[in-house]
Amino acid sequence: MDTQQLNGFKTMNLYRNPFASPTEEAIGTDFIGRNSVLKKMHEYIINADKISNYHIVGLPRIGKSSLLKAFKTMIQENHYSHDLVVLYISLDECDNSNDMWRIIGKGIRKELKKQFHSSDKYTNFIDELDFEDVDENNIDYEYVCSVARCMKASGFLGLILIDEFDNFSTIATKGTVGQVRTLFSGSEYGLRAVVASRRMVERIEKEVEGALNSNVSILASTFVNGYKLKAFNEDDMKDYWVSIEEKIGVAVSNRYKEEIDYYVGTHPCLLNLLNGNFWAEKETKNYICDDDSNLKLSEELINKLHDSFNWAVWRDMEKWQLLRSLILSTWGPDDEIPNSELSELERYGIIDKSQFLSESSGPIRIAISRYFTEWMNLKRYVLPFGDEWSKAEGNMRKIVKCFCDDMYQGYESKMISHLETKNANTFEKNVDPRFTAKGRFDAMKNKMSKAINKYPDMSSSIIDYSDPSDLPEIFFKREWSWFQQIFSKTWDEWREKFATMNEIRNIKLHNNQGVPQVRIELAKKYCHEVNERIESFLSIRGIII
Repeated sequence: MDTQQLNGFKTMNLYRNPFASPTEEAIGTDFIGRNSVLKKMHEYIINADKISNYHIVGLPRIGKSSLLKAFKTMIQENHYSHDLVVLYISLDECDNSNDMWRIIGKGIRKELKKQFHSSDKYTNFIDELDFEDVDENNIDYEYVCSVARCMKASGFLGLILIDEFDNFSTIATKGTVGQVRTLFSGSEYGLRAVVASRRMVERIEKEVEGALNSNVSILASTFVNGYKLKAFNEDDMKDYWVSIEEKIGVAVSNRYKEEIDYYVGTHPCLLNLLNGNFWAEKETKNYICDDDSNLKLSEELINKLHDSFNWAVWRDMEKWQLLRSLILSTWGPDDEIPNSELSELERYGIIDKSQFLSESSGPIRIAISRYFTEWMNLKRYVLPFGDEWSKAEGNMRKIVKCFCDDMYQGYESKMISHLETKNANTFEKNVDPRFTAKGRFDAMKNKMSKAINKYPDMSSSIIDYSDPSDLPEIFFKREWSWFQQIFSKTWDEWREKFATMNEIRNIKLHNNQGVPQVRIELAKKYCHEVNERIESFLSIRGIII
């Protein structure tokens, strides 16, 4: 290609978005990286005289479908001459198990005929098959078994790539579980399978209607080997940026790469979403090679990013009851997380248990990206979790909101104006300005402003940005006549309880060791008492806890 042609090519591609769609599978030149994964899959699954079952597990939009299709292409390019047939199917196209068997039976016959119709082996296969003229609508499990037996007898091997395997729990029955195991494990059958799903196979099997309530998984033993697909590794990211540079004709600056990494890390879908939207917004590509690049996300793009994070990570963590552990795994404390759940988060590639960043407030882990890790820290203020400390924080904020509704008709500005001056001479004599009511409210306002500016979907209630120590010091102490209906007794009797709760919370949050267990248990006791009293009050008020 001469210089003129090259310049024309660059000009033409300037207006073509070089980033793959985040909502579509990456195929062809849009499929980038994953070379190490494909190599491992090939080494294990494809052998000279046999093929093996395999399981790909990973979060939504992490690239499972794209990987399966890339693997199919890889096999077809290298093994057409080895009597190997490969078929891709997706269980989201199936309403029941009969649909699955019909698609497999029809598909494998079609591929066999397409590849080998003129061979002697195919003639032998037809001669062996009992149901050559079967009606497509009558293709069932028994027919698929006959095809698989005749394939093996005729020297053919078949590999079924089954996408969206999570849907198996919806379409299958107890009997289907045994059928899958028999077909893809039996030595007399020439079929094996690679399944791709969000959840581990044993989790999926337990949800099958009529499945045995047992710790023993039939399918897990069938798909014992597999790969946990995570975000791009270092080599994948190098391939990603090289591919983009080839498409746009300029080098991407390290500063731009760092900015992108801050927001989305190395998650393939989020990478393409953020990069693709920036590309669409700009009239020039110069921003991508600018060493002083400072990305400013529009509110629209931030919302898109949060929506994507929700269906890529957050939704399933909530569904699988891992949300609390996810947030605690970033900012601590670790000892509130079951080891099994911490390991599960690592299997999905959301965190790395062994990797920490040093912060002034203590060590943190990165989950997906620095941006989303910071976002999750803010979510701690508005999402109550299962442990007593977090529940107590959430419950105390709820009753402060009730107080605001009762005394100020829900107008937080009126409440703030009143409390900043109420009994200031009594409560704030010789107090550091930062810890006066005004100082604490100013800190909350600043925290809320920064949060909403960066994350528009965050809460607009200033109460949600209070520290646990703010709640008793600003509200309870000054307005004990109202809060006494919940806690009873006197403020002096509760002052020490709140102080102990806050002290131990801060120690645990920063993963500091050495606090006596008796102090921890005492703080838990106080938290439990706070929760019981508040939840009883909220229940009487008809407020959902």
